[in-house]
Amino acid sequence: MSEMGSERYPDSVGMCGVDCALAPCYRTGTCLGCRSGNHDQKRISKWKCRIRICVLSKNLGHCGECDEFPCKIRRRLDKNYREKYGIDLLANTRALADLGPVRWCLCQQSENRCRDCGGTVDPYKHTCYECGKLLG
Repeated sequence: MSEMGSERYPDSVGMCGVDCALAPCYRTGTCLGCRSGNHDQKRISKWKCRIRICVLSKNLGHCGECDEFPCKIRRRLDKNYREKYGIDLLANTRALADLGPVRWCLCQQSENRCRDCGGTVDPYKHTCYECGKLLG
């Protein structure tokens, strides 16, 4: 866990508003989240992530704490997530700023539950990790 401000951020809380705990690479251990400083992981793209570098350089917990939010650094990621996955990272980041990391994580878990089995839904493929049902 990382500590930014008054609350602790789990490694699964992306600095850009992604809930990494829902991502397949995080669930399999390939990626440990952008807050993790552990270099012993297969997903290494985070080390060059401009958003991560910016947030860390400003000693913030996430983009939503920045006076310049939303900025041009995020533009491409926000557009890709909206178009490709139907995920609104700007809304996620605003909610993270409003709720704090603990309540935000609970809301994300609740919003990504399978209606049939109660398992966790992969927000990228819109399938339940537990029962495999395609939702959407």
